[in-house]
Amino acid sequence: MLGTTHPLYFPRLVFRGIFALQRPGGDTGKELRIYSLCWDEFDERLKAKHRARCDQTGNDDEFLSTLPERWEDLIKSLSFALDASYLTEIRRNVRRGLEEWNITRPFDTCVRESCLRPAKAHIRTAFYLLADCIFDPETGYYDRTNNLFLVTAALLARFWTHQTGLSMAEENSLSDLAVLYNKGRLGKTAKNACIFLKDQRDRFAELHEISVSNSLKVVANPPRK
Repeated sequence: MLGTTHPLYFPRLVFRGIFALQRPGGDTGKELRIYSLCWDEFDERLKAKHRARCDQTGNDDEFLSTLPERWEDLIKSLSFALDASYLTEIRRNVRRGLEEWNITRPFDTCVRESCLRPAKAHIRTAFYLLADCIFDPETGYYDRTNNLFLVTAALLARFWTHQTGLSMAEENSLSDLAVLYNKGRLGKTAKNACIFLKDQRDRFAELHEISVSNSLKVVANPPRK
């Protein structure tokens, strides 16, 4: 279980400028601040943790990408038009999520898992709010071409992988989208959601196989002390 020695990192919001939204029909809407998420900086922090872990275990496995290429390109291309209320609520949920997660709890595993639910809920809410404000620079308005829940799931997968175990990362990122898909609540975007779920589950399975293989290598050839 992750404790205070394995803190969570959230990608930094980077301010890109102020833009007056163009409402459908050509009317100019209110001015909003445009942001993006700095995934490169986020990855560098996780790669540093990965290298430190490899040095401890004697493992030399590479740092692997989280998402299949098509979804990685989508996530890295996103920008967000945020008013003050959204920005405040996103930051509040990020802060609360990280604080809750980083508390050391000397309980049994099942109890600790229950205690982490508020942290996971706050992180999910932060990404959900971001996904609700995706900005399309071509139309000058909010982008509604991608399903809100699909984008949230992709952002969560990008966030949780390499920060917790793969099983938990998969559950934290895909479970809500899978429930909505199975209940037929995604409408016209159900096809894309199905594709994403399959792609990401395959990716998690691939990462798990690589992780097991690397662990077996270390067992067979333990590091010299």
